[in-house]
Amino acid sequence: MLPGATRRAKVGAFDAPLPLLLAVIALFALLPLASVSNYVLQLGVQSVIYAILAISLTLLTGSAGVLSVGHAAFFGIGAYAAALTTLRLGVPAEWAFLAAGLATAAFATVCYWPTIRLSGHTVALATLAIGQIIYLVFLNWLDVTRGPMGIPGIQRPPLGLTGTSMVSLTAQYWQALALLALAVAFAYALVNSSIGRAWRAIREDRLAAHCSGVPVPRYLSMAFAASGFLAGLAGAQFAFLQNIVGPESFTIDTSIIIISMIVLGGLGNITGALIGGVLLALLPELLRDFAHYRMVAYGLILLLLLRFRPQGLAGTR
Repeated sequence: MLPGATRRAKVGAFDAPLPLLLAVIALFALLPLASVSNYVLQLGVQSVIYAILAISLTLLTGSAGVLSVGHAAFFGIGAYAAALTTLRLGVPAEWAFLAAGLATAAFATVCYWPTIRLSGHTVALATLAIGQIIYLVFLNWLDVTRGPMGIPGIQRPPLGLTGTSMVSLTAQYWQALALLALAVAFAYALVNSSIGRAWRAIREDRLAAHCSGVPVPRYLSMAFAASGFLAGLAGAQFAFLQNIVGPESFTIDTSIIIISMIVLGGLGNITGALIGGVLLALLPELLRDFAHYRMVAYGLILLLLLRFRPQGLAGTR
């Protein structure tokens, strides 16, 4: 066993089985039946979106070991793809999500190839550059993205199979949870397959994996594609929730928040990604009573968690 793998084995990571994760998601689907306010439902959808983003990044950074500092670009590609296909083509919800996921997966795969010979911090800088380039495209491609004005009036499309309206916030909440369940099942299948084992081998020692016959470029391109697909789904849900998409939502700050989520939850750990995504999405709202000091309290809580639990709340896998 590699030295890095030995250290990880001592951490005692907790990764819940797939049936338990799906059962918890199904339990949260009962929330609207408790007659909660629209504010709670809005916060719930936002938390689910960040949980999907955290899962998408933990595949790339946690499992494959590629530190992506431009992940907000993938998030934005999905949001703009969903907005444009809905407004210009009038497609149902299923097709809008599929288009957003596939477009982002294709874009993420293309983004991998300029970094094929890079590793470590140089990959992080390359992804940072890609993220900034895409942000500038969102900001300046006026004919498509409308630049800083954004794309307003994004209608929430009905489900094509049943014709069910998805306009209400309750419908958006259930739709987001359905996407989360699909994302968890998809990520769980990948991480626990031969693909996931190859990713972890590359993460621990890329040269050793290559010498062992692992086709590193192929598996890393798969990691980018899978991560991009899930980030695209999150972007589409974000566009339908907000009814408007603008470049200010996809800055480097968003990328840093997503990285914080997977570090807090535990790298390479799907359960940890869910915990970190939901916790960091809710924490600023839970600290709202601290008024001007809430972001200070937010930072202190993060520092304490990382100080006393550096491997993440659920442990590094």
